[in-house]
Amino acid sequence: AQVQHLQKVLAKKRDPVSHVCFLDEIAKDDQSDILYTFWNSVTQTLSSHFQKATHASTFLKQAFEGEYPKLLRLYNDLWKRLQQYSQNIQGSLTTSGNADLLSEIQQMEDDTRDIFMQKKHDYDPEKALKDSLQPYEAAYLSKSLSRLFDPINLVFPPGGRNPPSLDELESIIKTVTSELNVAAVDLNLSLAVSKNIAKTIQLFGVKSEQLLSTQGDASQVIGPLTDAQIGRV
Repeated sequence: AQVQHLQKVLAKKRDPVSHVCFLDEIAKDDQSDILYTFWNSVTQTLSSHFQKATHASTFLKQAFEGEYPKLLRLYNDLWKRLQQYSQNIQGSLTTSGNADLLSEIQQMEDDTRDIFMQKKHDYDPEKALKDSLQPYEAAYLSKSLSRLFDPINLVFPPGGRNPPSLDELESIIKTVTSELNVAAVDLNLSLAVSKNIAKTIQLFGVKSEQLLSTQGDASQVIGPLTDAQIGRV
């Protein structure tokens, strides 16, 4: 929040002698967006430290991958606190007698608005924060897909000709429900897991079709139902 308001003040105030905007002076070094530079540095530092920590500890790597939804929930809580803190800072400007400064800040252009309160151009600060967890998300989704496929492959063994029982179908449904419940901590994670579930349903359909008989007695229409036709029903 302090960096945020520093940028806003620098963009509004001018040197009393040269009348040059303070932010324009900084822009000469290609650093006009202080808040973006700061936040980009923070997220890159997070990514770097996570990478070093997981390379040094297999246990930590497995924990981050296996418990990724819990880690993501902590990130979501952090983002909410950053937004709330930013709101509180702006409110304190009014109550502490800095109403004039607050008025000046609120009149500034869109390109200096609070990075924690809204997206800026094509940069999403919340996404940038969560991108530091991308390797663990990819690993979690891969393991989630394996957990979804396991009960399918179990009820359709190689060479098997019997359809899954009701209990086996219930086991598949419970696995799908469990994956959705765990992913409910974040909308984007839920969408990613839903794509895995779509692949699971597709696999179930393919496995089911493989049980269908394609021999001649399965397509006859002259006599009574054959065993192959009864099996299709």
